[in-house]
Amino acid sequence: MAGRIRANPPSLNARALQQLQAASPSADDILGNLGDLNEEIEVQAAAKGIELPQDYAPVEAPAEAVVDDLDAINAKLEAQLAAQQEARVAAAETEDGAPQEVQEELTIEDQVRNMLAECEGAPSERQIAAWKQQYGESGVQVVAMGKGDVYVFTYLRRTAFQKIQQAVAKQAQIEGMQKDPEEFMMEQVLKQCILFPRPLSLEFFYNSRSGVIPTLYSSIMLHSYHLSPQQAMVLTAQL
Repeated sequence: MAGRIRANPPSLNARALQQLQAASPSADDILGNLGDLNEEIEVQAAAKGIELPQDYAPVEAPAEAVVDDLDAINAKLEAQLAAQQEARVAAAETEDGAPQEVQEELTIEDQVRNMLAECEGAPSERQIAAWKQQYGESGVQVVAMGKGDVYVFTYLRRTAFQKIQQAVAKQAQIEGMQKDPEEFMMEQVLKQCILFPRPLSLEFFYNSRSGVIPTLYSSIMLHSYHLSPQQAMVLTAQL
């Protein structure tokens, strides 16, 4: 007959495990009652006539030296932290007290004004003030496309614009005229609105960089409020 198979003992469920833990003494309970345990061992041994081994020694609680070591470690760490904090404070004070070079960054407007001041025959502050008095505080602009290509201009008045348009229309009707009406328009607007350098030389119209005249013309017309519908919408708000 085959041997009987022994079943594994049932495992403790959560409730049984909790009851067992509640009934079991904790480590602190054991260490705190070592004196009573030693006395109980000696009493039971004497009652049963059992001689304890010669090398028997009562079980003692851990020495306080361990606690003292931990206190020493903590004290050492606290001293290191304090020294570290002092070093950080000293480094911060050194950085704050050290002279630092402060380099001012010029705005684009300042850079443009500086380039104008470096130009030969640049207008004085008195001249600029006179232009502002004539055209208004916001009526005088300066644009710098590069060294030597710095221009002061004002807006185009409506009367001048109408007269230029008339001249362009008449110029287009003259037979044999090879000048492009658009080029003629640009040249006349620049002659009316460029305040510095003035007068514009013939060399300027023929030898300046190809984009200077169109850019100046666009800037003058923009400051004269010749805006596209999209630009006008950006400046429009509903009341």
